Amino acid sequence: MNNFHQIIHNLAVQTIEFMAGRGLRLLCAESCTGGQLAGSITTIAGASRILWGSLVVYDNQAKMDLLAVPPDILQQFGAVSPQTCRSMLHGLDRIGQKHPEHQFVNVAITGVAGPGASALKPAGLVYIGLGYAGKDQIYEHYFSGERNAVQAQAVIQAMEYITKVH
Repeated sequence: MNNFHQIIHNLAVQTIEFMAGRGLRLLCAESCTGGQLAGSITTIAGASRILWGSLVVYDNQAKMDLLAVPPDILQQFGAVSPQTCRSMLHGLDRIGQKHPEHQFVNVAITGVAGPGASALKPAGLVYIGLGYAGKDQIYEHYFSGERNAVQAQAVIQAMEYITKVH
C-alpha cells in the first residue's frame, strides 16, 4: 500500500499543478472510492485552487437525491454501470452550470471495490467518468487486489485522466 500512497501523493501534486495552471476547478462524485480522490487532493497545499467540491454518493438514494440519477437507470443497469456513471457526471454538470465563472472538470467514480461481487460485476470493476468542456467519457476498468488496492488504483487512474484533459 505504501507504493500506492506515494503514487497518489505525486499524482495529486501533478493534478493541482495541471489544473491550477489552466484555471480549472474540480467537481467529484465518488461511490466506491468513498471520497478518496478528493481526500488525496486535499492532502496537498494549494488544493483550494482547484477543488471546488466533492460528493460521496455511496448509497443509491444519495445518487438520486444529490445528483438526480434517475431511479430507472439504477433499476435497469445498477449502480455499477456506465449509464449510472454518466448520470452522475450529468448531475455534476448541473451543479457546475450554476457557477459559470468556473471551468469545471467533473469526475464520477462507481464500482465494486470488493469483496462483494457477482458474475456480471466482479470485484475490481470500476467506471470512471470524466466530463469537461461539454463532453464526457466513461472508462471501464478491471482492477486487481484487495478492496484498498482497487480503490487506490481507481483514484490513480482518475487523476491520470484529469491531467490529460484538453
